[in-house]
Amino acid sequence: MMLDMDFLYAELVDYKNLRTREGPGVFIPRPAIKEILQSSTLYLKKDDAHNPQQLNHGARQILRTYLERYLNWKIREAESKYARPGRLEDSWKDKAVTRVYRLRVKPGSFLDRIEALLLRGEEVYKENLQHPLPRLHFDKHLFHPLLSDGGKEWRKHVSITPPAIVESENRLIADIKEFWQKNQDIKPYEEYEIFLLRNLPNVGIGLFSRAGFYPDFILWVKHRKRKAVRICFLEPHGLHHGGISGNEDRFAALGQLKALSKVKAFCDKHLILDGFMLTRTDLSEIVDAGGRSQAELQNKYPLLWQEGNYIKKMLTLK
Repeated sequence: MMLDMDFLYAELVDYKNLRTREGPGVFIPRPAIKEILQSSTLYLKKDDAHNPQQLNHGARQILRTYLERYLNWKIREAESKYARPGRLEDSWKDKAVTRVYRLRVKPGSFLDRIEALLLRGEEVYKENLQHPLPRLHFDKHLFHPLLSDGGKEWRKHVSITPPAIVESENRLIADIKEFWQKNQDIKPYEEYEIFLLRNLPNVGIGLFSRAGFYPDFILWVKHRKRKAVRICFLEPHGLHHGGISGNEDRFAALGQLKALSKVKAFCDKHLILDGFMLTRTDLSEIVDAGGRSQAELQNKYPLLWQEGNYIKKMLTLK
């Protein structure tokens, strides 16, 4: 056997002790090591498949990842028991809601054109233009305009804080905007109000303390008569790198968030919590899709492909 089970067990216990000094106590039964490894898929280059050093390194990473996900799950479970709806403090809004963009522009034509654009005043906030300052106007977003990335050459001359929205984020906003403009006056949407907010990383709203997950957008859907509010966290994200397994923690955090909708404190306030990872990645580029269809993956995970009627699914108020 090329795996050194004694080494792997001792190494995992040391790692657990390091990671849980201030967290929950965890006991690792020795037989669990084999069960975890047997249930995992280890991707190795063909030349490494018979290399004991590479195999043990890969097994160690699998065990560490499993432990991290287990700890995250237990902490989310504990935090969920004490979660209660409440108002966001003004101090949070001051730091987490973008009211000012800071631009750094190198001397040259970009600087001259941007200065000329800013002198036009209010017009800047109500246009969708690509140059010299790409931006997207959507009156349902809680601040506007949203400044967009202008491409490789543009980035050589211009930098923005907070960072400009990228193509996947731009696509989501444009799709919501188009859907709303077409449907806001017909049933059932005529009774709805929607609000969108870009959720800034590290200072916005994170999902559970250990997850470190700040979905890119928060969408509020309010039903005027029922007074019900659906709060949907949205993360446009490609799956061609991490695949399904590389995003398990994010899927789990969104799933735990959705479960809070059944807690009495949230039901009493008519609050519905939900969230989705959104992707345009082709199934053939998802290494661990395992032959499953888009429909099968969407049924198993809080995942939506950005195509067809996906906006409708996000806005549904059940």
